[in-house]
Amino acid sequence: MNPHTSLPHILGTLRIALHVVFAALSGFALVRVVADGAGADQPGQVVRATAGAAVILLLAAVYLAGTVAEKRVADGRAPGRGRLRVSAPWWLGVLLVLWAVATALSHHAVWLLFPLTFLILAVLDMYRGLTFGAVHTGALVLAWMVGAFVPPLTGQGGGVAAVVGPGIGVVFAAGAYWTYRALAAEAERQRATADELRRTRDRLLATEKNAGRLEERERISRDIHDTLAQGFNAVVLLSRAASTAVGQGRTDDALGQLALIERTAGENLGDTRLLIRDLAAGRPDEPPEPVEAALRRIVDDVTATQRALGDGLTVDLAVQADVAGRTLPAPVRDAVVHVVKESLTNVVKHAGAREAVVRLDVEDGVLVLDVDDDGRGIDLDEVVRPAGDGYGLTGMRLRVAEAGGDFDVLTGDGTCVAVRFRLDDRDPREDPS
Repeated sequence: MNPHTSLPHILGTLRIALHVVFAALSGFALVRVVADGAGADQPGQVVRATAGAAVILLLAAVYLAGTVAEKRVADGRAPGRGRLRVSAPWWLGVLLVLWAVATALSHHAVWLLFPLTFLILAVLDMYRGLTFGAVHTGALVLAWMVGAFVPPLTGQGGGVAAVVGPGIGVVFAAGAYWTYRALAAEAERQRATADELRRTRDRLLATEKNAGRLEERERISRDIHDTLAQGFNAVVLLSRAASTAVGQGRTDDALGQLALIERTAGENLGDTRLLIRDLAAGRPDEPPEPVEAALRRIVDDVTATQRALGDGLTVDLAVQADVAGRTLPAPVRDAVVHVVKESLTNVVKHAGAREAVVRLDVEDGVLVLDVDDDGRGIDLDEVVRPAGDGYGLTGMRLRVAEAGGDFDVLTGDGTCVAVRFRLDDRDPREDPS
């Protein structure tokens, strides 16, 4: 909201305008009283004018003292509003008495009835249990009667205009005051609404921050599961097999298994470094490994590990020529690599299969990934989110969904993990011009 057109600014301007009006009317009345005294030809009139001028000056001084005290309380430089509420009726009472005396001495003081009407209503509104009614009406009628009938009763003339004029002034001032009050209530509602909006925004920001933190933790845990945990699991299995081979005197087998342990540990170390760099400064600047090379490495590692463990599982990789060397979007490439790695890990752990086939090709602008095995099949209800540190099908499904793909599992006599990604029809290796 523009601070120069906001309701609080408008209300502040109206309050200042009230003070200016009071000062201007006091000055006008004082000038007229002095002028009347200067033109008087009788000593009594001069004395009366002098007394009237003195009372008007005293009235202005009391008004100024009250507004300064109220300003100090509002700014926090004086004790709280409780004291102001106690003193405000007395201050207003003194003002009204001085005004009545000034009106009895000079009818020019009647002009001050307009700003005094504001003060009467404002002081009465300080009492929250007091609603508009007989008290407000009675106070305004009494003020009008002083302005309308005191001058004629003190020999200063009269007539219809002297009675109707103050009445119109009181009615107009009361209408202006209620308009001011309505604006003040609207400003308070706007302030409360703005405060609530700020609180809601802060809550939303905190919720988004927590959600982002949880999402990041989930992503890191998946990365650790898909890289380090699987590598360490292979190291444990190979080390047990090597110990068995040494105990049985199969030195060549043990050496081969130790070589695999060294290679697996080295790959895990590289994955760890990449993960740390990814967390510290975003994705590495160097281009990722082509998807065909990454899948070939995974398949070779699984085949070598299973052979070292004495398992006869064979894994075949079939990559269509249109995919080989193609630069896939980073999220799609990562999802493909992780799905293949996790699927083959599940085949090794649970399927009891003799053969697995990884197929990757493009059909009508859709990247198709299938990982088939001839194992015993799976119970989807039991492996959607396995116990322990596993992520299983849920982790794969999340990765694929984050990359904008579709994930499905077909099971029966064997299992097929099927993933689909919609790609651009244009090969990114082509010249963009």
